[in-house]
Amino acid sequence: MVYPMMSVVLITLSLLTPMPAPSLGAGTSAAVAALRASLLQRPSSSVRTMPMPHQVVDGIKAAEAATWDTERREREVAAELHAIARIGETQCAKLRELEQELKDKDGRIKMLAAIADTILTKRK
Repeated sequence: MVYPMMSVVLITLSLLTPMPAPSLGAGTSAAVAALRASLLQRPSSSVRTMPMPHQVVDGIKAAEAATWDTERREREVAAELHAIARIGETQCAKLRELEQELKDKDGRIKMLAAIADTILTKRK
């Protein structure tokens, strides 16, 4: 019977003891060396360099300028929207006035048509 703690010790010892390298045959040492070299190399994209202080300042200035431009454009768009809204309100007011004028004229036309009908029926 193997005790759980003893199996942990055995596994740990087996991991720590060096194992002999398997024999791969002739001509494979160059391939193994090339594989080992490629595994030990670090890709250049994973290496990050710290930016220089002037680069950080330039980045901050660029971000501030972009923020200022965005806020300026936002103010311009807001002003355009307010102007368009005012134009829309005045056009709606003009349309209401024209609608009221048409209703008044329509009422007069109906009244004149009723008068004309009355006159024509009296003549018959």
